Amino acid sequence: MQNMSTTPAQAADKIDVAISATDASVLSPAVSVAKALEQAAVQAKNGAAMASMLAAGMGGTFFGIFVTLAEHVPAVKAMMNLYNPVGPLSGKSTFGVLAW
Repeated sequence: MQNMSTTPAQAADKIDVAISATDASVLSPAVSVAKALEQAAVQAKNGAAMASMLAAGMGGTFFGIFVTLAEHVPAVKAMMNLYNPVGPLSGKSTFGVLAW
């Protein structure tokens, strides 16, 4: 006679080992939820770094857009001139930082 007193965690481990090559969607819901929670924990650890990289990329993109517009559109170049000794660079950097 078999011993039927295994805990759900032991059963899930046996299923996970026995069917390690299959997709998690065919396993029991407890195993699928556990794997989803592990993946969410890994993603949450990288959230702040990813947000800072995204912000840096967006700031650089907007700065590039402002520089291109100021060089090709005279009205934008005049608008970017916030401080005469510096010229349009003052507006490009100011608006780039504000967009960042």
